Amino acid sequence: MKTPNLTVEIFMSVVKWFLLFIVVNNLIWLLVVHSLVGGNGANISQTQDGEYNNQELVNG
Repeated sequence: MKTPNLTVEIFMSVVKWFLLFIVVNNLIWLLVVHSLVGGNGANISQTQDGEYNNQELVNG
């Protein structure tokens, strides 16, 4: 009975660390982007599609 419990505990631990890693990674990335762009995060992630969408909005 100990082996399944140990497996579940290890699995949950791995899941927790994985989620924590994702959250920390996203926060660091947001801070880096924010500091690079100077508060305007839309510019750095703007692709050709984003520019096209902006032109559509401007043209009506």
